[in-house]
Amino acid sequence: MAIKPTLANYYPEVIPGTGVVNLVGGIPYPVESISRFSKIPGEYLIALVSFGIATDTRVDFYTNADGGLKELDAQSFACYHLDSDDDVFISARSTLTLRLLSTANIANFPIRYAVKVIKPSVIEKLVYGIPLGNADTSINNMFSLGNRVLSGDVPVIKPILIKHREIARTITAAAGTQQIGETITVPKNRYVVLDEIAVDGYEAGVTDNFIVVDRDLDDEYVKLNCYAMPPFVYNTVGGTWTPDIPLSYSMKIGIPAIDKLTVYLENGSPVADWRIRYKYSVYVLTIPDKLRWGIGLTPSEESIATSGDLHNKVKAGLV
Repeated sequence: MAIKPTLANYYPEVIPGTGVVNLVGGIPYPVESISRFSKIPGEYLIALVSFGIATDTRVDFYTNADGGLKELDAQSFACYHLDSDDDVFISARSTLTLRLLSTANIANFPIRYAVKVIKPSVIEKLVYGIPLGNADTSINNMFSLGNRVLSGDVPVIKPILIKHREIARTITAAAGTQQIGETITVPKNRYVVLDEIAVDGYEAGVTDNFIVVDRDLDDEYVKLNCYAMPPFVYNTVGGTWTPDIPLSYSMKIGIPAIDKLTVYLENGSPVADWRIRYKYSVYVLTIPDKLRWGIGLTPSEESIATSGDLHNKVKAGLV
């Protein structure tokens, strides 16, 4: 399922994607092509922040960004296998493409990746070299942001954590749709972030089981093929699972919600003692968060925002 940066609402978001693809020798395979996500150049920034891939001496993985070729150039055999992720940061203002290239025909080749969607503040535009508009220049001058970047005085905005929870389940079921845990309903003046997921995956021949995440009003906000996700098992051979010790690496993501969040298994094949765990965090929904995300303020919140100049500070990237 292709990533759609335009659906991101609560920046920054880290949106995961997966592919289980059939490669033809000598022909590049377009895993993902993200473009035209900014009506105004530099309005949004996206970045490939991690990937996991099956290791094979015949397969290369590469990324082009904003016309730059092979910003990432990785022979899969030298990468981590599916039980871990390679962390990177390949940013793009206009176009990001992910490609696989094999020297031979390969069926059901798994890959996963995570793309961060950022609506850059003025200070972030300065850091990433994005040209400033007139309004940006005014904010830059107001807070001397260019000098702050040069002096290394760039703030790191940390959310206020309320709790961090894990849901873990073992499922035996016929083909169908299984909700994993209860729907996470977000309390007032809070938001949640789905932080990570790990599943039983990479089982030989089973490529029709998916994790689906509904976020607020966005059904199927992401749909992930379990075959490409961090597995509880590795080196599976038809009918024989080799336990992974420790019990698996989780796929790190970052999907915020302000209303509700639900995780499903959509299994095309029956599952027996199938395992999943996911973690999410609950944070305070602050006035700067509401300003960043276009959420309306109450009169008392607007008074606080005005007295603290929070509208301009949020645009600057200082809070």
